[in-house]
Amino acid sequence: MIEEGCSQRRIAKELNLSKTTVNEIVKRYRREVAETGSFIP
Repeated sequence: MIEEGCSQRRIAKELNLSKTTVNEIVKRYRREVAETGSFIP
């Protein structure tokens, strides 16, 4: 969803998660992509 341009606030609302949780997931995703070039949950 991030790559599609959705805001973290919108993602949090749609998935019924806190903005903090979404932020942590996005940070983990970006770190993994930067280190390995891909992301496997």
